[in-house]
Amino acid sequence: MADRVIAALLAALAAMFRSLARVVRQLFHEVTGAFFLLFAALGGVSAWRHWQRGSALWVFGIALAFT
Repeated sequence: MADRVIAALLAALAAMFRSLARVVRQLFHEVTGAFFLLFAALGGVSAWRHWQRGSALWVFGIALAFT
């Protein structure tokens, strides 16, 4: 009987770690996507500021390229 309990506990632990790995992977992708969106928004704001100030065209181009 103890063997079945140990086997069940090991199966439960394996299932828990598989689930935890999926959660961590999904969280990683969500956070990475949020950072990419944030950096794109900041690049767009920077490009807009340089466009409004009449900065040199290459400065505007660099800000736009990083968007």
